[in-house]
Amino acid sequence: MITNYKVNILYGTPSKIQSLMSSINKSHNFSSLTDIGIGGESFSLSFITDIQRLFSANLYNMYGPTETTIGCCCKKLERNQKFITIGKPLANVRFYVLDQNLKLCPPGIKGELYICGDGVSKGYYNQPELTEKSFLLDIFNSKSVMYKSGDIVSWTNQGELLFYGRNDSQVKIRGYRIELSEIETVLSSHPFIRTSTVINYNYNGRDLLCAYYTSDFTIQNYELKLFLADKLPNYMIPSHFIPLFELPLTINGKIDKAKLPSPVSIYKSAQYVKPENDLQKSICRALEKCLYIKKISIDEDFNNLGIDSLTIIKVQAQLDNLGISIPTRYFYDYSNVKDLCFALEQIPADGDTTLSNDNNLFLKHDLNKLKIKKRHFKNVLLTGCTGFLGVHILEILLNTNSKIFCLVRASNIKNARNRISNIFKFYFKDKYTDDFLFNRIEIVIGDIKYKNLGLSDELLEKLGNTVDSLIHCAAIVKHIGKYDEFKKVNLDGTKNIANFCMKYDICLNHVSTISVSCDFMPLSYTSDMIGFTEESFFIGQNYQENYYIKSKLLAEDYLIQNMKKGLLKANIFRIGNLTGRYSDGFFQYNIDSNAFYNKLHFILTNKIFYESGMLQEFDLSPVDDVASAIIGIIYNYSNQNKIFHIMNPQKFTIKTLIEKLELLNYQIRILKDADFYKRISKMNLDSNSLIINNFNLYTNTSNLNVKTQCNITLKYLDNIDFHYHKIDLKYLTKIIEYCKNIKFI
Repeated sequence: MITNYKVNILYGTPSKIQSLMSSINKSHNFSSLTDIGIGGESFSLSFITDIQRLFSANLYNMYGPTETTIGCCCKKLERNQKFITIGKPLANVRFYVLDQNLKLCPPGIKGELYICGDGVSKGYYNQPELTEKSFLLDIFNSKSVMYKSGDIVSWTNQGELLFYGRNDSQVKIRGYRIELSEIETVLSSHPFIRTSTVINYNYNGRDLLCAYYTSDFTIQNYELKLFLADKLPNYMIPSHFIPLFELPLTINGKIDKAKLPSPVSIYKSAQYVKPENDLQKSICRALEKCLYIKKISIDEDFNNLGIDSLTIIKVQAQLDNLGISIPTRYFYDYSNVKDLCFALEQIPADGDTTLSNDNNLFLKHDLNKLKIKKRHFKNVLLTGCTGFLGVHILEILLNTNSKIFCLVRASNIKNARNRISNIFKFYFKDKYTDDFLFNRIEIVIGDIKYKNLGLSDELLEKLGNTVDSLIHCAAIVKHIGKYDEFKKVNLDGTKNIANFCMKYDICLNHVSTISVSCDFMPLSYTSDMIGFTEESFFIGQNYQENYYIKSKLLAEDYLIQNMKKGLLKANIFRIGNLTGRYSDGFFQYNIDSNAFYNKLHFILTNKIFYESGMLQEFDLSPVDDVASAIIGIIYNYSNQNKIFHIMNPQKFTIKTLIEKLELLNYQIRILKDADFYKRISKMNLDSNSLIINNFNLYTNTSNLNVKTQCNITLKYLDNIDFHYHKIDLKYLTKIIEYCKNIKFI
């Protein structure tokens, strides 16, 4: 209709506009549109970006209840909008933001919006009681009427209104009053979520929150929880996140919550089975106390209970008092109390015994024969292009002469393009147009978890005969979760990539992690400091406890064994502690999940640290430096069949970090361990638990006896005149300012 009738002005709810955008194809021509109005629901900044990418029309956020003749304020939305307001009142309209006592609220203070003016109706037809409640005398003009909107807003200093949601969307859970609309607003601000809604539901006598959302991305639940944890108290974070292809809509184009699938039907519980022994009783009681549930069956799936990292910390604290210690990973490995207890009662297995350190000679670098050999790759295949490191590697590849193929998980080419376009806009703003990107990039829809990368035999054959270099960045990089998750992507996915390279004789450049060194050895092994170099692989390090590290180390083993057999040409790049770009401090969108940034947040927010942790050592490796170093080695040296450590050689300890922070006027107190533990035990766990959980509070730093080194890699980099930036006060200031700008600190 828009195309046929050359429509100029379009108005609709975000849900309706989203449906329109998802149905657009090349045959549609919307050049006639000059203005688009959006109203009726909240929406995210990424939604604005999507519209502005597809339409050149002016975009307006329009607000107004039916009772005030629909539109009563408006805000033109510009490109690079920092936040969303509903604007200022239109002509002949007056707004009051009032508290519960009908007193005016100053800027920044939430209140209810009351609307006055020529557009306000006389009331509801044949409903005098409802009219009396909603249409009141204007408190500043007795001859006028003001409408009680039920919407929660606040004034900005610029005289515009921030909209928070309805006051009738409030629910009460465990004594806390919660605005569902506030959760929806924050969730919709996630850069990769298109639309979202939140409901309160009752399960086993317990009120829980469930969020539904649509996205072109696959987002892990833990990432969403971490994203919300920075902006909302813990009791407002949903227990479940359910992705849907589309949210159901009413006839008016608004989200129809009544038609959402029931979380209970998705997470169906078994009948109550009582504990069979003392260990089961203790764990069930701890869970019941922490989750406010009367009876928890030993067969109850943990997913049903809405257990999160905060719950785990509280349960562990309860059980520690009883002398029962449960590793955090057990809550992810085992789905219920019965299975968890069975695992605890078993003698721990020794785990993998196949790893050995007989690779030293094969991995040895001959620096005497180090020669630059400029390489040109006609076609490069990149995995993980939407990740933090992957997108920065992709940006560098855009400035080479190589044709770039990106393997992307998506339902179709359009969604894949949206993912890449959105990620580029997030990290690089308007530096690259879509026309430029997709002239240089060819998208391949696939998935490394599947044999043949999820491609047809024909497409696999075509790709294999075209590509002459592959950079493998795709990985799950979180440090907590079920081993099967990590194995499917980090180990099995890497095997699939390697098999593809071996079949078509393609050079593989595999991105691993310096964390495979594990930082410490089992105490029974040695107390001496062990160097972990580019020629090291398995040195007896304790890799079993961390599933991320285990999956990455076993993936390296698979590659090395095939390199030794002459079947695979590959380089392995172990990456250090990735931090924000050196150029501007810009960091990944899910900053909440990063251990270093959480530690920095904790230090700067609480201004304390503990004495025994002062010697913890780490590197700060800006992502733009790391990406440049990787590409520098790939494009300047012949295939090495070796390992490289890509990390800034300038090492920090918490002590030196705090000394630099003090030069920036941050005063940090160093507490005795016992005093520190007492201090954090009194903190608000709702806001600090995710951060505190990242601290290894009981680690004696004398056990951190593995020292990672990168001297060999530096020889390669020096030879091509590449040098890491110095980590100085200027860079630390960039990091901190970025964190402040996004309100992380």
